[in-house]
Amino acid sequence: MPHAARLDAPGVVHHIIIRGIERRKIFRDNQDREEFLERLANLLLATGTACHAWALLPNHAHFLFRPTRVPLATVMRRLLTGYAVSFNRRHKRHGHLFQNRYKSIVCQEDQYFQELVRYIHLNPLRAGVVPDLLTLHRYPYCGHSALVGRWHRPWQDITCVLRTFGKTVGEGRKAYLAYVTQGAGQGRREDLVGGGLIRSLGGWEQAKQRRGQHQAHLKSDERILGETDFVEEVLAQARERYTHRFELQRRGMDLERLAARVAELYGIKVEDVFAKGRQPLRVEARSLLCFWAGSGLGIPLTDLARRLGMSLRGQATQSSVANGLPRQKVSTSRREIFTYLRASPNFMPRVLVIGSANMDFTVAVPRLPIEGQTVTGGTFYVSHGGKGGNQAVAARRLRAEVRFVGCLGQDSQGDRIAEQLLAEGIPTDGVIRTEEAATGVALIMVDGQGRNQIAVASGANLRFLPELARQHASLLAWAQILLCQLEIPIPTVQWALATAREHGVLTILNPAPAQELSDTLLSLVDCLTPNAHEAEFLTGIAVDGPGAATQAAQRLLARGVRRVIVTLGAQGTLYCDGTSALHFPAFPVEAVDTTGAGDAFNGALAVGLAAGGTWEEVLPLANAAAALACTKRGAQTSFPDRDQVEAFLRALKR
Repeated sequence: MPHAARLDAPGVVHHIIIRGIERRKIFRDNQDREEFLERLANLLLATGTACHAWALLPNHAHFLFRPTRVPLATVMRRLLTGYAVSFNRRHKRHGHLFQNRYKSIVCQEDQYFQELVRYIHLNPLRAGVVPDLLTLHRYPYCGHSALVGRWHRPWQDITCVLRTFGKTVGEGRKAYLAYVTQGAGQGRREDLVGGGLIRSLGGWEQAKQRRGQHQAHLKSDERILGETDFVEEVLAQARERYTHRFELQRRGMDLERLAARVAELYGIKVEDVFAKGRQPLRVEARSLLCFWAGSGLGIPLTDLARRLGMSLRGQATQSSVANGLPRQKVSTSRREIFTYLRASPNFMPRVLVIGSANMDFTVAVPRLPIEGQTVTGGTFYVSHGGKGGNQAVAARRLRAEVRFVGCLGQDSQGDRIAEQLLAEGIPTDGVIRTEEAATGVALIMVDGQGRNQIAVASGANLRFLPELARQHASLLAWAQILLCQLEIPIPTVQWALATAREHGVLTILNPAPAQELSDTLLSLVDCLTPNAHEAEFLTGIAVDGPGAATQAAQRLLARGVRRVIVTLGAQGTLYCDGTSALHFPAFPVEAVDTTGAGDAFNGALAVGLAAGGTWEEVLPLANAAAALACTKRGAQTSFPDRDQVEAFLRALKR
């Protein structure tokens, strides 16, 4: 009987097992192991995949992964194919290395996370690779040594694991060691290899007997480790993703229409997309068409190759057609357009914003006043604002499906904000109205160089407590990205981040306005986006450029944040994940008003990540949205739409 297809559930924990074909060794010596770990580290960081546990044994290996932006199948294909090629070359062999590539079991986190971490990390002891626990503490080819602090593995999510054992890393490490010691005598755990409720029923035979006793409602699947409700939820999500794969096709999109869209983006003729040749622009256009034809329209590999006049001889050619990404390096600006095409109206990423909404009262003045000074000659205008509302609108303008949850007063200002959200295409069923406070307002002054001063009267935003937010908890299961700020009560922000983590939703926190944050809250953040002032407030490091920003980011990473992006205004942005620090320059524009630049950046960041973009794609894209927001007055009134961003990027390419 053929194996069922592997389940690929983003944000959910997967127990991965790889084995050598016919139980042969896949690691012959430490050089093999180091080669594998180097590939693994680079791939996890590039794809945003979290690794909670791992162990390398001579003929097999175990991993506990949580994929986010990039599908697990893609991660594993890149890891195993690259390593197999290197292994075969080094050992002068050929042929397959792995048996059935890999086995993947989707796991119910709240029930089995700690057990799986312990089970995986005790594998070297059970297999006799190490003689005792003391040696396991020092064994470099198992994640246990990193959890106990003996080896430094920046790509291993140590904080997340230890925080499940204790409130602090130190407390968690002590409890983890005790837990591992307690389980050191356990043998192979057949109950940790999937099958829904099978383990609690006593095995497959007992499960069959119960089904015969009219208990057919019990749901199980050998690809899933969890209780009935969890199994059903994962299977439902898998069906939904399969259906979504052909959404473009159902809505009337075909290869020719898709090619026309690609030709429009690249400024070439449709026939040039299908024509043969190695002209760089044409090659990039064809690669983009390949990606969407396969992932969006479900066109078979052979049909696509035939239509494009490509040969299917050789694995490299097949890979190029299947992925739509030939070996040529796609230029930065084209990558950005590529990401936005993936966020087309028929394939909209889902972004949930939980935060504030205000009315902005702005005065454009010749210069910003100093203490006690009055400046005259200004121009007054009213607009909609609040960091939550701003970022929701910024994401919506880029054609994301956006939901907003926030609190407004029961007044005319609140009515105007709700009407504006609807006008932007953002549902208002998540907007809570209160009579206990007025709608929040912001008083803004902007000088002739675009610099600003802002004072906020939070009003109803401060009434937005966790008990109100919980009314809309279902939206956190719907979202791909959660975007929060600090203009609402901190307990509400922490509840939202924690609930998003439970659902496997990627979290972005824009820590504005700057205020003290606990390590517990920061450990729930996948991506923290402070500006220079906020980074300095949180770390005590004066941030005046990329170098200081890197130091500040590393200090925040040490407190539990997974990734830090420091926005530096005209100096661009600094990305840091603990292993690499990348600087992305700003796009030069003539700034008129920088009020909404940060919100435009965060909205675009959320859309790009939800659309599946890499950091190299998403960060220049967010910089472009922020740059365009500086060229107009106001916050929401300055946010660009998707067409404007694409035109801006095309102009830079010329």
